[in-house]
Amino acid sequence: MKRNKLLSMALSAALTVSLLVVPAGAASVIESIPCRYDGAGDFSEGYAWVKMGQKYTFITKKGDELTAFRYDQVSPFNNGTAMVWRGGKGGFLSTTGREVVPCMFDEVGDFSDGLALAKLDGKYGFINKSGQNIVSFKFDRAESFSDGLAAVCIGTGENEKWGFINTLGATAIPTQFDRAYSFSGGLAAVSLNGKWGYIGKTGQFVVPCVYDDAAPFFSEGFAPVCRDGKWNFVGTSGKELLSETLYDAAGNFSDGLVRVRRSGKWGFLNQTGGEAVPCQYDDVSDFQNGYAPVMRNGRWNLVSKAGKELLSNLSCDQVGNFSEGLVQVMLNGKCTFVNQAGKTIAPYQYDFFGEASSFADGLAKVQRNGKYGFISVGGAEIVPCRYDTASAFSDSLVSVSIGGKYGLVDHLGKPVTPLEYDSIGDFSEGRASFSRGGKYGYLYKIGSKYTTN
Repeated sequence: MKRNKLLSMALSAALTVSLLVVPAGAASVIESIPCRYDGAGDFSEGYAWVKMGQKYTFITKKGDELTAFRYDQVSPFNNGTAMVWRGGKGGFLSTTGREVVPCMFDEVGDFSDGLALAKLDGKYGFINKSGQNIVSFKFDRAESFSDGLAAVCIGTGENEKWGFINTLGATAIPTQFDRAYSFSGGLAAVSLNGKWGYIGKTGQFVVPCVYDDAAPFFSEGFAPVCRDGKWNFVGTSGKELLSETLYDAAGNFSDGLVRVRRSGKWGFLNQTGGEAVPCQYDDVSDFQNGYAPVMRNGRWNLVSKAGKELLSNLSCDQVGNFSEGLVQVMLNGKCTFVNQAGKTIAPYQYDFFGEASSFADGLAKVQRNGKYGFISVGGAEIVPCRYDTASAFSDSLVSVSIGGKYGLVDHLGKPVTPLEYDSIGDFSEGRASFSRGGKYGYLYKIGSKYTTN
């Protein structure tokens, strides 16, 4: 009886340590896999890489090890396989722990259209997920499959000739080009005798090789092309967008518009070739969510697709891109956010500016006096600026630290764990790696949509 009582007390104590004490109503997190590894990665397709000494393997969400610690380098699982390296040679591991492709290749790439690019004895070929050599190792250069075809090269240096093969390894387009890029949207950029054009999947020229430069891919149905120092655009039909080429530089279409430069000034074209925004700015960025950052005389603003500046009475030191209807702006070294009516949601009081400060799931990271927190789309400080570091929210939780110790806070600003860890990673598939005393384990969010399998 006494022994059973002691055992019951021990189990109760262990559960108390594992289930962290948190405020009522807050999310709960448990240490599902204890700290015993020298390194740990994110979960992907139910598995995460872990490191012991200098060797790697993968574990399940229950902590079961998939193989012995035998690999020198690994990549996350992707479509059922993971790239692994041993003794300087690469192969692929399945979720059963079997090396479906032995570690024997000098280089390996990700699978695309069911085949992976690999290099053996100085030549490139393609293998399937069973490790079978589908395309012989005979090419000097090659790119991964895209749209059912892969660009391959015979010869080196000035003797290079590029063509395309299909997934059976048969020649689809003979090796005849000086350079070729992968197919995208049914077209591929190719170079012949120093000029660029585009071909279709049967090898027919859709755009003849008459350009001095051309983008390797189409964006929103157009690709920028250059002839005699001036830029135009061609559509997937091969027709040029502009009857007269006026532009000294050009980007790729984004959100229906493309940035162009004429006489040192930038503006934007629409997909009919009209100047939706006149070339009057010293610098611009691409359109996103209906607006583009533009700069004139060292001051930044935001312009709509109709060419109207959002900040009519104010220009800023820096501006970001809209996310969730708000954009970060900086004036005199202080930041806030502006809505699509051009109104600020909070005073200019924050110090931090960057992509990490975009809104996601209704919150954005901010910094004041060297401390980090988060504000809502209404401008309220949901997580007060009191932390030395803060990551991005994942699975409605964020890792924060004070004095080198990390913990978790939820999207309401409530602490979920004490600040007791040496590090905490982002949540992925309901789990996040953490470290204590130089060793790594995993936290699990109770109530996560991901199972414990």
